[in-house]
Amino acid sequence: HCYVEAVKDVTGIAINSDWTSYQHVTDAGILQEVISKHRLADKLVIFKEVKQAFLEKLTARIALNSINQVGSCSAFLSYLKTRHDVVVSFATGGWYESAILKLASAGIDHSSILIASANDEISHNAIMIKAMKDYQGVVNKCSYFGDGHWHKLACQQLGINFIAVGNRVEHYQSVKDFSNYTQLMKYIGL
Repeated sequence: HCYVEAVKDVTGIAINSDWTSYQHVTDAGILQEVISKHRLADKLVIFKEVKQAFLEKLTARIALNSINQVGSCSAFLSYLKTRHDVVVSFATGGWYESAILKLASAGIDHSSILIASANDEISHNAIMIKAMKDYQGVVNKCSYFGDGHWHKLACQQLGINFIAVGNRVEHYQSVKDFSNYTQLMKYIGL
């Protein structure tokens, strides 16, 4: 809602909130498509203003209602950080600044985790590759936890093990939350 409102406030355009209708379901990708479709000038200014408006709206919403993490996410991340055979990074289609706001609101410690975002790349595939780049030569298998069809598709295209979280995506590897470590580690392959 905050994103749709921000785009409308800055550009006057009511965008489609069905994210599957966009080629790249990322904050930058959607905005780039809107700018291109409507032949808007001053792309850099629009990006800056939409991002600022979005962050202001998101900050205000979070002040009213904090974001809840998916069950046991922090505990599972802490567990993964203790393992010597696992490295953790985040690949988000959101802008870095909004990701940090959401993580902080949800009480998820991200201080030692690399975050690749829509600040870095437009497509989920490229964002995921960026999230893995620092670990090339170190990691021989990658798993991605996601809740969108675009996450599943990116994983299929990149040959990444996908684990669906929640009930928005149907997949043979699916969890409702992060509480069952045995199941999660089995899906990861450890």
